[in-house]
Amino acid sequence: MTLLELPHFFVRSRKWIRRFSVGAVFLFGISILCLPLWVGFKGRTLLERCHPEEALESLEFALRYHPWWIQARNDACAAARQAGKHKKAWDHLAKLEEQIGGVPPLGVLHWELIHASMGDLQIVEADLLDLWRRGGPESQEIASALIEGYIRMFRLPDALAISGEWLTRNPESLRALVLRAEAWYRSRSPDNAVEALLEVVTIDPGQTSSRLHLALSLLDKARYDEALKHFDTLATHGPLDGLVESRRARCLHMLGREKQARALLAESMKSLPNDYRLYSTLGQIELLTGHDGEAESAFRKVLEIQESDYLGNFSLSQSLKRQGKGDEAKKFQDRAEQIKSGLERLNEITSTAISQRPLDSELHRELGQIYATLGQEENAKRWRMSADRLNPGPTSR
Repeated sequence: MTLLELPHFFVRSRKWIRRFSVGAVFLFGISILCLPLWVGFKGRTLLERCHPEEALESLEFALRYHPWWIQARNDACAAARQAGKHKKAWDHLAKLEEQIGGVPPLGVLHWELIHASMGDLQIVEADLLDLWRRGGPESQEIASALIEGYIRMFRLPDALAISGEWLTRNPESLRALVLRAEAWYRSRSPDNAVEALLEVVTIDPGQTSSRLHLALSLLDKARYDEALKHFDTLATHGPLDGLVESRRARCLHMLGREKQARALLAESMKSLPNDYRLYSTLGQIELLTGHDGEAESAFRKVLEIQESDYLGNFSLSQSLKRQGKGDEAKKFQDRAEQIKSGLERLNEITSTAISQRPLDSELHRELGQIYATLGQEENAKRWRMSADRLNPGPTSR
């Protein structure tokens, strides 16, 4: 290239640079528009495949860029409800009504579905059951919301009945299978729960909640080797979780792998120093291996974090008794007996009474009191509010 040709070269280069820049900006703009759309459609697919939490995350990403996308807003409302995130479901419903400019029939249905899912069944149940029995395009969402509410309110025979009807109509419905398995798990029927939960995770290995409940059910049945495999899968593919790690350690110990169990607990405690379940499992190992002083330390840590834990109080009393500290042991034994009494009454109400008298406000109020005694304030508040809705009284004012 000669010196005379240089000016022409730079002119041509600037022209190509400008063209490239315009093209790059155009492609960037298209990607900003298209990527959220793709993620939104992915969210809808995840919802259809019964992964509501992941679906909600994708749909909310899409709505940040396309807030007026009505179908995505509608799907986000359903995903939030199915995931149990009812506040988000109400927020999406409010925005949907704002976008449409009023309360459309679909908005009314969403309103009823969210109430049902929350357990506010007395105000919507009859209407939704009628719509469910008539069939129609929204019948599966109606069945899902009813079962979610029945499970939440311990009306487990009703949950099993609707899920059975749903599977008769549509035997391939994964959502129906997941909810039926959840109902069996909550009904404390381990044989039925294991069978139903195993069917779900065989069809879709990504159903982490079902896998966790399967692992816990297998553990309750002393099938430690099978339970450990599922806990290992959860630990490998999910975030660190104190429940999973403590139960993994328990399985390892019961399988004679004490050293691995202790190492797992020690490693987990570094990241989860305030998870009482890890200390509870460690305390049990110490108690079973005759290390009463170490067991005492572990259970004191449990009660420092979770004062109303039955196993922590009972096991601390046992470790103290073994060390000849009878007076202090009695204090924790008495507390354990008080907590046990509350748990037994809780089991009595949730396993039979609430199904027989679902609209008995006194039962709801009693559940609120029991949960408060157990230190479970969120559940206590929910049941007190339910009692007040059924029968407002002096305590609700």
